[in-house]
Amino acid sequence: MLEIQILGEGCPRCPQLEANVREALCELNVEAKVERVSSWWATFSYGVLAVPGLAINKHVRAQGCVPSKDAIMAWIDAALRGEPEAEVVCETCSIRR
Repeated sequence: MLEIQILGEGCPRCPQLEANVREALCELNVEAKVERVSSWWATFSYGVLAVPGLAINKHVRAQGCVPSKDAIMAWIDAALRGEPEAEVVCETCSIRR
């Protein structure tokens, strides 16, 4: 089962990121454990310095932006294929991750 973490303490954009993640999971018909990680030290332990952050199976995929549902779907698909390092462009921040 996939483990997805929404990283960010008191982040006002975290609810939108979580909604995008849940929509992506629903559209892909994939079950995952989705958790909000709100303590700053836990977020920092992932190496995330800008919130919100998104980690899939402990691999940070985005930070400091709210990725689109399509980007999240591509990251989930890559994780399910066993390719957590697969490069996907985040349209929100235009960074390849």
